[in-house]
Amino acid sequence: MRLPSRLLWGMVALVLLAAPPCAHAQLQPETHTAERSVQAAFAEGFDRPLPATRNAASAQDTNNGRTPRGALWRSLAVPGWGQLYNRDYFKIPIVYAALGGVGYLTYSTNDSYLTHRRAALFRLGQEQAEEGEPNEWAQFESEWQTVRAQFGGDVSSAQVRDRRDSLRRNRDLLIILSGVTYALSVVEAYVAAQLKDFDVGEDLSFSVMPAQDGVATTLRVTF
Repeated sequence: MRLPSRLLWGMVALVLLAAPPCAHAQLQPETHTAERSVQAAFAEGFDRPLPATRNAASAQDTNNGRTPRGALWRSLAVPGWGQLYNRDYFKIPIVYAALGGVGYLTYSTNDSYLTHRRAALFRLGQEQAEEGEPNEWAQFESEWQTVRAQFGGDVSSAQVRDRRDSLRRNRDLLIILSGVTYALSVVEAYVAAQLKDFDVGEDLSFSVMPAQDGVATTLRVTF
């Protein structure tokens, strides 16, 4: 018996409409299985803690028994010895340049202070000699001539004392700065020795996982 063409095409259309849900029902478990496989692969390959930069044993071998305390005491004993102990050789010239620069400024300022102090005494003796008393500070005449040339002429003892006091304050500040520079070199050697033993450990991990919009990265820190 021959079926009408309209009825035949209607049956074909009905089969085509019913086919996709069935195919989707069959492929859906396979799709989920594939997604789980990809996630497992990513988890196995990337969800691993970053290796520690240096554990205690390797740090001990690398530093050959060097400790932060050893660097501290050596820096206190001799400037730059702590940096030499840490094998930070490029820091040694920096330490000595800083200490040498501050030390030179302290020495020159103190020398100028002493010159002005003696010149002030000589000028005070001159002022007293003008009133008929002998200048008991005559041995400081050379210092007075030096300061007089700096001022460009005769000045009073009060003016010389003012500059003397200013030089004394600057000298005291430079002495403090010298101590601070020395202390910073000691702290730097100690901190550098501590960082040489720095260990990230296994509390820090990095992972890459698939996400709906692509690939997502995760940083995890455990306290």
